[in-house]
Parts: sequence; C-alpha cells; structure tokens
Amino acid sequence: MAPLVKLLVPAGFGILFHRLTGVGWEYSAVCLAVSWAAAWYFADRRAGGGAGPYPWLAVFFLFAWACSFFPLRDPGIPDGEYIRAEAVISESAAEGRWRQAVGTVTAYRTSAGDGWRKARFGVQLYLDSTYTARAGQRILVKGYFNRFHPADGSYGALMTRRGTYGRMYITEGSLLGAGDTRTGFISGIHLFAVQKSSRLPGDRDKVAVASAMVSGQRRTIPREVREDYRNGGGAHLLAVSGLHVGIVFVLVNLMLWFVPLFRKGHIIRNLLAVCLIWLFAAAAGLSPSIQRAALMFSFMQFSLARGTRRHALNGLAASAFIMLALDPDLAGDPGFVLSYTAVLAILLYFGPLYSLVKTRSRIVNALAGIYIVGMVASLAVAPFVSYWFGRIPLAGIAVNPAVILTAHVIVAAGVVWLVWPFPFGGEVFGMTAQWAVTAQNGIMTWCASLDGAAVEVRLPLWAAVGIYCGIVLLSVPLARYCALRREKVLDSLG
Repeated sequence: MAPLVKLLVPAGFGILFHRLTGVGWEYSAVCLAVSWAAAWYFADRRAGGGAGPYPWLAVFFLFAWACSFFPLRDPGIPDGEYIRAEAVISESAAEGRWRQAVGTVTAYRTSAGDGWRKARFGVQLYLDSTYTARAGQRILVKGYFNRFHPADGSYGALMTRRGTYGRMYITEGSLLGAGDTRTGFISGIHLFAVQKSSRLPGDRDKVAVASAMVSGQRRTIPREVREDYRNGGGAHLLAVSGLHVGIVFVLVNLMLWFVPLFRKGHIIRNLLAVCLIWLFAAAAGLSPSIQRAALMFSFMQFSLARGTRRHALNGLAASAFIMLALDPDLAGDPGFVLSYTAVLAILLYFGPLYSLVKTRSRIVNALAGIYIVGMVASLAVAPFVSYWFGRIPLAGIAVNPAVILTAHVIVAAGVVWLVWPFPFGGEVFGMTAQWAVTAQNGIMTWCASLDGAAVEVRLPLWAAVGIYCGIVLLSVPLARYCALRREKVLDSLG
C-alpha cells in the first residue's frame, strides 16, 4: 500500500476521536508531543527497526489537535431569531420567485445586541430574484434564522450533516451590502466563461445545461430539467465538481501528448496541465468543491508523471491529507468523501477490470474503458449516496457510463468554444455540445420516467462501512485472478 494512504487511517481515527470525545486542544497537544518524542527516541535507538507505533500515534493526535481549532459549526442560534450576518456565497441557482444560494456565515449578531460573534456555519439563503447572487460574493444581510426541523425530512438532515443549519429569506431591504472575495482577475475569468457559454448556439434550455457544466452557472436551468436529472440519478452532472475537473484533466493530457518529445517535455507538460486545470477551475467559479477537485487532480498530475499506480495513490492521499489538515470537518462533507471514494475506486479497480475485457480493437477498448470508469465510480459511491441522500439511483448507475461519455463531449466542446479565438468555426463545437446535451437530457428524462428508477433506502453508517469492508475482502481474490490472467497472456506472447 502507498505510504501516504496508510497515514490517512490514523488521521481519520484522530478526527473521529475528537468528534466523539470533544477533548480540548491541551490534551491532544500533550499526547502529540509525547508520541512525537517517543517516535524520535525509538527511531534513533532502533537501528533499522523503525519507531514502532509512535509515528502513527503522532498522526492520530495531530489531527485530533487540529480538530480543536475547527469546532462544530452549529452556532446554537434559536429558531426564529432575528440576526444580522456576514456570509460568503459558495453556490447559487434560480428557484422561481427566489434565487437559492448556499453561504458560509463568518460572523453574526443577534437582536439582543451583544456584539458580533465569529462563526463558521452554513446557511441556505433565499434571495429576492431582483438580486443576482454569485459564488464568491460576501454579503451582509439581516433576517430571521429558521432552523431545519425533523419535518424537513431527509433534506434537512442532509443539510445539517453538511454544516448548514437553517435558512434565511432575504428581500431587497434585507440586503445591507455586497462585495466580492475573489480577485478581479479570477472574477473576470468566471464572468467571461458565463457570458460566452450562454451564447452557445441552439435551444436555450440545452444551452443552460451546457453552460452549467462548463462555467458552473446553473441559474437558468429550467426546474423540470433539474428534476429529471435528480430523479434520474444525474444531478451531479449539473454541478461542476470532481467529474468535470477530471474530464479536463484527461483532455489536457491527451492534448499535450507530444510535449514530452522535447527536452524537459515531461516537466513542461505537467506544469502546463496543472495551470490549465486551475484555469478551468477559475472559469467554473472556483467554489470550494471545485478548489478541492483542482487540488486533487494537481497532485494526481505530478504523481502520474512517475508512471505507476502506487505514485498515483500517493498523490491522491497527499491531497486528501493536506485538505484534512487545513479543515478536518471535510471528513464529514459528502462532496469530499464521494469525490475521493470515486477516484480511489477508479485507481484500484480500473486496471484489473480493463485487463479482463481488453481486445485488439482500440475503439472497443476506449468504449470499454469509459464504461468501466463510469460503472466503478457509480458502484463505489452507492453506499455513501444511500447514507447521505436516502436513495440509490439504480437507473443512474446503469446509464452513468453513457452520460459520462456525453459529459466528456459537452465539457470538451464547451471549453473549446470558450477559448476559440476566431469569428468562424466555433459553431461546430457549439452544435457538438448541443447534440451531446440533447442525448444526455434524453437519457435522464427516460431514467426519471422509469418505475423503480431509484430505491428509497437510507443505510446507517455502520452498514455503509460494512459494505466497503466486504468490497475490500472480495478484492483480494479478484487481484489474484487478474494477476494470473496477466501472466498467462504474457506467456502466450512470449
């Protein structure tokens, strides 16, 4: 197993330990110092024998200590309390009369007049449609804080687990001020991407889907289209995330295939690829989920340059390690967990499964590879999707490989449309994206119309973890079988 992957185990248990016990930072700091000193002492005394379990204990207490500075986000504001709050919008979308946005409150004060309090919790904002909310904006608002209740069902429980504890309705008079937390350069890139992607040729509803998948602007997607994607198991396609950044990652590496032919070409290709990944992230709005995905694939880019799956696993683990160190609360964030689970499954299982179906035809191999990637990712996240969202989209799992293919076409054509510098020829890419959106919408509408397209079941956490443990146990004979088959193929060729 890759060394950095091993470090994630004590790191995860350290986060869990703090969340269950709530110990203070002093206790964790003392234990961290003792275990670190023991690791150093025994590593010095045992020549070649290692430092025993003490380095793992040091990582365990390091993350338990880090969690002390990221307290649970629930501010304890009573339901219906009138507050003033400063919040940063992370994402927004149209919702009929209101523009629905999710923001992170950084400070608030109550009607009791006891001064401003620093905070870090999520709030769902419903803003008057006369106001245009953009990801990255910092706003000062006033209004009633309505906490999520058990009556909100699974949606309220999901939002609470994600650190969003209530909602506020903001009318024009309730908005006291607005600014932008991002630099003018980054905001300009995103605004350019939104404006140009909205000028794609074709039907406006389909243009809205393509624009959402390229620029992250989802406000113009019709409600019925969003419902079809949600019921058909394809809601993740409409929100720029790890899937979209991963598509750009693949396309950039294909585009730069020739660069290693030159002197120091490998280094140049990796640097260019990382820059282009972050450029796409900026064009898509640079929301927290997009930043995490860009960081993850940046590590993957440099790791894959070493050419082995072991280094790729190390790169994936390193990005997760850094992000958890900066914000341990990410360990419970659905987007973070689902993204890393999907990518980890692809790294572990794509190679063995692909070797079982590989043929002499490049076209068949390419289609088989896309299908395996989609199937592995969908099955890998299914237990966690059931745990967090209370449903398993069976139809979505079945057709996910097909929509991943259309997503590749939409993102690729959309990105080329954004950077196309000539006044002619760009319509080809626009119409290509239009065709792919038509196919993708059709698949999602068909899936949503099926009886039993999704199973409404919420797995408890222990059941989801148990399923993953079972998958790991079953993977051992699969790996052995694939290794034996590979040896037979090599013997036949030899």
